[in-house]
Amino acid sequence: MKKTIFKIFLASIIVFNSHFLGRGLFAKEDKELTRQVIEAKNNQEARLPLEELRKLYAQENKYNEFVDFLNSLKKQKKGIEQAINFYIGFTRYNQLRYLEENQSWDEYFSQGNTYRSEIDASLEKAIDALSETDIFSIYARLILWKFHQAQQDTLAEDALNQLMAATLACAETCTSLLPVKQVADELSSAGEKSKSRQLYKIYVERISASDIKDQDLKNIAQGFYAEKNLELAQALYDAYLDRVMKSTSQDEVISDLLEIGKAFLPAEERTGDIFYAEKIFKRIEGLTGKEVFGEELTYARAFHLEKAKEYAQAKEIYLDLSNRFPASIHYDEALFKAAMIYTYVLRDIEKGRGYFKDLADKEKISPAVIASIYQLGLLAQWQQDFTAAKGYYENLLDKAGRAFGDRKALTKIRLKEIAEAKPLEYNLKKFLDVSLDKENLIFNMSKVELKSSLPRLETRQDAEVFATSAMPASGCMEVMVDYLWSGNLGSVTPSLDKSSFAVSYTYAGTKEINLVVVSSSGVVDRSIIFLDVY
Repeated sequence: MKKTIFKIFLASIIVFNSHFLGRGLFAKEDKELTRQVIEAKNNQEARLPLEELRKLYAQENKYNEFVDFLNSLKKQKKGIEQAINFYIGFTRYNQLRYLEENQSWDEYFSQGNTYRSEIDASLEKAIDALSETDIFSIYARLILWKFHQAQQDTLAEDALNQLMAATLACAETCTSLLPVKQVADELSSAGEKSKSRQLYKIYVERISASDIKDQDLKNIAQGFYAEKNLELAQALYDAYLDRVMKSTSQDEVISDLLEIGKAFLPAEERTGDIFYAEKIFKRIEGLTGKEVFGEELTYARAFHLEKAKEYAQAKEIYLDLSNRFPASIHYDEALFKAAMIYTYVLRDIEKGRGYFKDLADKEKISPAVIASIYQLGLLAQWQQDFTAAKGYYENLLDKAGRAFGDRKALTKIRLKEIAEAKPLEYNLKKFLDVSLDKENLIFNMSKVELKSSLPRLETRQDAEVFATSAMPASGCMEVMVDYLWSGNLGSVTPSLDKSSFAVSYTYAGTKEINLVVVSSSGVVDRSIIFLDVY
């Protein structure tokens, strides 16, 4: 008799499910999933088939239909009520997001409060009836926190605290660590970095302390790297490396380190993390020195450190490249950038001038050679050695021939200033004064940041250059500042009120862009970046 009743119940639910999916024939997968839910003995057994059914309904945006199905199921099927409660709340949460994203305002405003009540009531029922570390309790708390956070209501903070307490308890006792990782992911994406790091740390410690094989640990790290969860990938790679450095040959360790370090170098197809890459490369240097780094990897390290504004480190690696690979195609660029960093970042004019002269004396002409001659002239002009400056500028025009039009245009402006006994163009002189005068040491580029939308660009390709400045508090009044742009700006002349501008270049080479930010009370700070045009 019981089997007959169960079959009738199962058949009625399947027909009910088929009807609300709106299909002519009930799909085989839907029928099988529904059967698995009906036959589930507890919440955990019901979880996977319910999740798959949720996805099927969501594909057709049939949220109401799925909730109706769940409510019908709850009335007749005992033992899985909390799984059903969770999915009612989860479905309504996703439904509200769908209505917002698709601007379905009629249903959103007419039914929104009803759906919100169902989210709270259903998830709270699941939480109240389950242990704190039950997987449905963890996920219910997660959805409840996300719901209140989106609402920006007073319950969000309490929901977050309860979520953290439950997840930390789960991290210590749960067999599966998947809920811990998923909560950490959500916290990280929501900007709750300290809490996410706390969970990631426990997650990594538990995995590392287990009897998992080294290669499996590395594979997990690679999986998180593929998911672009760089923070967790790095923590697991560190745990993996700590293991293998104790048990593996140095050659194998260095091979692993190189593979991981290269993976974290920024590239067009990935974000990367130059700081973690450098952490790995420093470990290699500690084991075997710099000889293991080839020409291209050495250049990539310096290039990305430079773009990350780690100028002092970048300069050292650029010089290492020029010393170890004098025939490198990157030699002139590396030496020019080292000279620019010495001069305008580290304020060591004589060191910078020495490297500029090394390039200026080369017989083979390149963009960096021409730019170095220009910089020698500019430094001499700033120091009011006009004879030397004129000599450098005239040498540049002679060596440039018909090429390097941008540098020639700047050079002719400088020669005109000298011929007419005029001072350097105001913005440029201001940058030189702030960067090179000893009395301006307080301006260390910490309050003004320059960025470019592209780390390198092709000729005639637009890049956006923009500045941000950290201004002191001034009550309710906005501090007004002027942006004094100078350097190689192509054909653009940004106005004083512009904190950003688009620029493109006709000629290849490294282009320096200088900025001094000035407020009514004086100089705020200065900055410099290099755009590489190919």
